[in-house]
Amino acid sequence: MRKIINGKMYDTEKAECLGSYDNGHCRNNINFYEEELYKTKKGNYFIYENGGSNSKCSIYIGGNYMGGSNIYAVSEEKARKWAEKYLGTDDYIRIFGEIEEA
Repeated sequence: MRKIINGKMYDTEKAECLGSYDNGHCRNNINFYEEELYKTKKGNYFIYENGGSNSKCSIYIGGNYMGGSNIYAVSEEKARKWAEKYLGTDDYIRIFGEIEEA
């Protein structure tokens, strides 16, 4: 999927997928929802989201709700927060490097 945001092209085909999350429903379930964190070659982060007709990605067409998808840009700070929430420790360190011990 591609989307222009603030004059920049964000493309899931050209960016690196750093990790993903889904809510556990099957893809053909109306409640299915997933997110994937990406990083572009220029170091920008974005999230691709995809979901069924009963997810926050749903779109209304011709009197019916259908599944949909979206891309939105995020700062490195928000990418880190997303990774903390949805990825394991090893994946977080792989993406962002070692972090300070508590």
